[in-house]
Amino acid sequence: MEGMEFDHRHIELVFNLIAITAITSLALFCILLKRDKDKLIAELILWRNELRTRSSLRSLKVESQRDESPPPSPDADPAGHQDIRQYVARRVQSWISRS
Repeated sequence: MEGMEFDHRHIELVFNLIAITAITSLALFCILLKRDKDKLIAELILWRNELRTRSSLRSLKVESQRDESPPPSPDADPAGHQDIRQYVARRVQSWISRS
C-alpha cells in the first residue's frame, strides 16, 4: 500500500493549512464580536443620554410650573441603572417582533 502513505511533508502541509485557517477564523470571529459589543455599548450610552435629557427636560418643565416638589435626579431614574442583559433582551424582542 504505497499509494496510501503520507510522508512527513504532506502531513505538515495539511496541519499548517488547518492551523492557519483555524487561527484566521478565530481571529475574525473575535474581531466581529468586539465590533458588535462596541456598537451595543455605544447604543446603550446614547439611550441613557436620551433618558437623562428627557428627565432634565421634565424637571425644567416642572420648575417652570413652580411646583414645590423636588425634581427627580438623573441618578434616581431606575432605568439609569439598568442591567445590560435587560437592554439586550428588549432589543432582541424588537427584532423578533419586526419579522
